[in-house]
Amino acid sequence: QLYTLLRPTEPPPERYGDHWVTVGFQGKDPATDFRGMGVLALSDCVYFARHHGEEAAQVLEASNHESSWFPFAATGVNVTLFAIESARRGDLQRLFFTYGATVETYQEFYSYVYHRFLLAWESEQQTNQALTVLDFPRVFRSVREEVERELAAGGACVLDAVTVGLDKSGKEPELEGPTRQESEKTL
Repeated sequence: QLYTLLRPTEPPPERYGDHWVTVGFQGKDPATDFRGMGVLALSDCVYFARHHGEEAAQVLEASNHESSWFPFAATGVNVTLFAIESARRGDLQRLFFTYGATVETYQEFYSYVYHRFLLAWESEQQTNQALTVLDFPRVFRSVREEVERELAAGGACVLDAVTVGLDKSGKEPELEGPTRQESEKTL
């Protein structure tokens, strides 16, 4: 499914083969890239490609740059790990409270972080012509830190707010039920 979303004009692929490298996997078996975060990382990548096809195509194109490439799938696994860590630390509470504690809200956050990584990588390419995959940890760390600051400041860190409940005008949805403060008083 992921391959077909990223390469819609090509026929569905075989389970193993070099074609996986063309969509950002590190080898002939795509499963090996997801071993760190399992099915969740795959689900996140599929969501990103399905719901944000243009952005996913941009990430895939940037990941295949001749000299300043980065591994598409491994980057997705890193984004999944960061998203899960953020949720476990409670950093996504405001997002979940505002938009609903749903998988969709989580995956919009994932999509936002992946897109922010793309923007940071492209910005680095502009200023650092010698950018290589060895710069990945530094660039990804800076994205993590920026997103953590945004979350702490109450930023709406979702790629498509309409998908998670904002109307097209950009206004936050009216929340039903008690406010967070009222809920905490009853605990």
